[in-house]
Amino acid sequence: MSIQFLKFPWLAQLEVLKQLELHEIFLLSLCSEKMKKVVQCLNMKPTNLVYLFLDNGVGVVARYDNTHNQIDHNFANVEFVPAIPSDEIKPMKCMKETFEGEFFHSLHYFAPEEITVLESLQRHMRDLFRFDVRVQLELYSLHYLNMSRIIKDVTDTSFDVEKLDTEQLENYLTIHPGQDSLHLTAKLTGPQLRSDSKLCSIKGIIYFKLDSEVMDCSEWMDIQQDGGGKWASITWSQKHICFIVWD
Repeated sequence: MSIQFLKFPWLAQLEVLKQLELHEIFLLSLCSEKMKKVVQCLNMKPTNLVYLFLDNGVGVVARYDNTHNQIDHNFANVEFVPAIPSDEIKPMKCMKETFEGEFFHSLHYFAPEEITVLESLQRHMRDLFRFDVRVQLELYSLHYLNMSRIIKDVTDTSFDVEKLDTEQLENYLTIHPGQDSLHLTAKLTGPQLRSDSKLCSIKGIIYFKLDSEVMDCSEWMDIQQDGGGKWASITWSQKHICFIVWD
């Protein structure tokens, strides 16, 4: 004899959910509004909610970070595809209610709906994680750079791309002005960054690995690695430290 999950006592439902992986909890939260409310009562409290922008989709990681270690839990994975076979499309009521008209949910979404899907994903994450959590973006592709404006309250960003134009970077910092840290693993191209760049208002340490001069460092302090190694330039203030290694 089978019993519907939502027929169990409230505390029993929560105990069952605590035994599941976070990505399983996410999928259950999509089943109905009632199931979503049960998941909310787990009071999940990761330190960071990390959005991973990839070539053809977006992932979400719940990060638990303390002084001893960092644990990442894959939470959601959305892939945008040009087409989905009709027999693989599954309706999801809780997602359908957030849009006008009919909407079908699966881990694969129609590419033309990427903005609508990302907006829905953002709302769903904010509903599930109701406590204060730092929002971080990790961009491994620039395809969704402008679309990243949908993600609100971003405090930390990481770029891991081959090349990044300085104008793109300045535009990104205009979209997301409240940055506490910025990590760049990219070759910066385009116009030189000025000394009044928005980068200089970031509180955290900024690290660049550059192949060419794209930033005016004429007033910075130059230092060299022991033994005649690489040169670097450094500047600092009460709010930030900028450190650049030259190839």
